[in-house]
Amino acid sequence: MTISLKQDITGLVEQYSKYAWILHDKDINNETGELKDAHYHIYLEFPNPRSINSIANELDIEPFMIEAVRNKQGIIAYLTHSKSPEKYQYDISEVHSNFEIKRIEDVMSMIVISKLIYECATFEEFVAELTKRGLNGNPLTNYSNCLKVWKEKRCVEEKE
Repeated sequence: MTISLKQDITGLVEQYSKYAWILHDKDINNETGELKDAHYHIYLEFPNPRSINSIANELDIEPFMIEAVRNKQGIIAYLTHSKSPEKYQYDISEVHSNFEIKRIEDVMSMIVISKLIYECATFEEFVAELTKRGLNGNPLTNYSNCLKVWKEKRCVEEKE
């Protein structure tokens, strides 16, 4: 289930077996250009089916504030906006969770990686930014894969 609300109930959600939450305090209203009110996005996962009403009662919030998750794989993208380049891009390190979050495959969309290649002046900075955003696994394999992506992009730029 996901929850989006202004009030801080993170202390309450941290009682559940699986949770992840983030404070969105850098979102901009596209129409006015002003900073939106800070709000929380919360993900809860249960080992057994639970009703939205029962969770709403436990958290003392309205049931309409809770939504069933249809695509568990996209939850980190939902929390960080990683697949919504028009929105503020929250760093994976800002997500609070009590379980291992699958990172690079779900978080690093090609849009984010391409943006980093343009923003980073050096390969070392590129790797550091990817690592900061959740790149994990075998360091040698990661380094090799990052180098391939970096070289491919840089070679395309040089040819243009």
